[in-house]
Amino acid sequence: MTVLDLLALTRWPAVLVFIAIVLAALRSPLVRRIGLRNAVRRPREAVLVMLGCLLGTALIVGSGSVSDSYTGSVRERAFERLGPIDAKITYETEGNWADANARLNGSPVDGVRASAAAAVLEVPITADTTATPSPRAQLIEVDYRRAGELTKTGDIPAGAGPTKGTAWVGRQMANRMGLKVDSVLTVHTRVPGQQLRVTKIVDSSLVTFTDGVVRSYDNLLVTPGTIGILKAQDPDVLIPSYLTLVEGTARHTRESQPAAEVDALRDRLTSLVAPFNGSVSMVRADNLAAATDLGNASAQFLVTIGAFGIIAGLMLLVNVLLMLAEERLAELGTMRAVGMSREPLISAFALEGAAYALVGSALGGLAGLGLGRFMVSFAARSTTATAGVSKGLDIRSFAEPDTLITGLAAGFFLSAVVVIATSYRVSRLEVIRAIRGLPAPRRVYRATGLPLLATGTVTGMLVGAYGYAAKGSFLCLLGPVFGLTCLGLLVSRRFGYVRSTVIATLPMMAWCTAFLLVNRDPRAPETAGTIAGVIQVGAGVLFVNALQAHFARGVRRLGRGRNAVPSRLGLANPLAHRVRTLLTVGPFALVVFSLVYAEG
Repeated sequence: MTVLDLLALTRWPAVLVFIAIVLAALRSPLVRRIGLRNAVRRPREAVLVMLGCLLGTALIVGSGSVSDSYTGSVRERAFERLGPIDAKITYETEGNWADANARLNGSPVDGVRASAAAAVLEVPITADTTATPSPRAQLIEVDYRRAGELTKTGDIPAGAGPTKGTAWVGRQMANRMGLKVDSVLTVHTRVPGQQLRVTKIVDSSLVTFTDGVVRSYDNLLVTPGTIGILKAQDPDVLIPSYLTLVEGTARHTRESQPAAEVDALRDRLTSLVAPFNGSVSMVRADNLAAATDLGNASAQFLVTIGAFGIIAGLMLLVNVLLMLAEERLAELGTMRAVGMSREPLISAFALEGAAYALVGSALGGLAGLGLGRFMVSFAARSTTATAGVSKGLDIRSFAEPDTLITGLAAGFFLSAVVVIATSYRVSRLEVIRAIRGLPAPRRVYRATGLPLLATGTVTGMLVGAYGYAAKGSFLCLLGPVFGLTCLGLLVSRRFGYVRSTVIATLPMMAWCTAFLLVNRDPRAPETAGTIAGVIQVGAGVLFVNALQAHFARGVRRLGRGRNAVPSRLGLANPLAHRVRTLLTVGPFALVVFSLVYAEG
């Protein structure tokens, strides 16, 4: 499951949160007055929050559109190559092939619109116009009269086909070998000097139906009877494939047909050709499904890179909202002092944030579509045949409606949740401390959590040991990380934030480095190493954040004398707002990690 799949789960929660905020606003005139007034009268704060929401939504939609473009491009190419063919029936002998086609031609079959017999033979071919050979060219002969009844067969009119001694060559083979009309092809078998003259270059799907895989084809159409003559020359080496091409009655789309329809047609064809030892394969459904999987796999790398940006955007959004809340402490404290209860305070702040999030996510969706098109155009230049890194996959820009809906819902939902959580935190403030701007008192922890944290520490280590023994990469990685996190929380109750963070993060960084060496899972996905890197980055940021006061002392020592005041003033804000500093440094570290990850 990818990050985008997880974000897709926020659709209905986003709707519920939106309805809850609207109902709270409708129920209380005070909530409407305060929330909407602040949203309108504070343009600078509104722009900051909307930009944060816009960035997060744009990254989600942009990453999703890249995935859609890769998947859609591969599926589009598979769709073009499959043409009208829904199913392919393969036979063991020429006799079974002839008998089965006679039966198919003699009586209509429910769900079958048309069918045509075909034979395929693989032989080496050279041409007089180029030194480039085709060691595995495929000669294809078809019942052209019945093939003309198939839809979308391109340059194959009903009843027509190449004449004896000629061939119609597929476009890809012609481009690769530099063939033109009247080029002479030599078929290399035991009998020398057998030649075919090219009379037409075609784009027909009959040239590419034999397997729907996206790769280069050296296929050409020949007149019926040609393969039989060649087979008779060397029957032990030249072994043709005997096929029946079947087109169903269902409408052809770029999406796979429902599984029930595909299975029903397969069962009918199987029962029909079972007496002739025919093997039915549903080439359209199978190849469209394979194309979707291939597209998803191709897009996974870019989606992973986009996931780092999504996380960075969300951290920046949280940072902006925390700044917004802290700037409002005195104002919100005054409201509490004059008698305003927590519920309308939370609702008013949530309504204001929801208004920002709604506008920001809508603009972010549009920006994400543009970002996706830019990323696709950049990727397309790296996957063309001229780039020398692929066989010329033409990546086109696709953006599924589901991706846009997911981006809008996720951007709004995550922003609204952060706003509500922040407003709840602010609502619990002490009135006098908020009005005077006094620091928060030291938090007192309950002793009831100690057994849970101790149990979590031991359990995490045991899970890691079990993952190592069972060769489970994720258990091996995440078990110790969870245990060290519980250990840090446990230690923080006694020794404070700085020492507990150092005790937890240093072993965590060391373990993430060692994991790449001790991982014993031979089927470990690449995401395991990526997750280890992200955890290591997060632990490093926490380590630096915990020790930032010590680093500041070193900076102050270097800035004595005239530079004492600038160094102290420059470090005052980061040291006083440790959480905001963490949320600022964290996205930057993630972006740098994603650049290094992409380069590697």
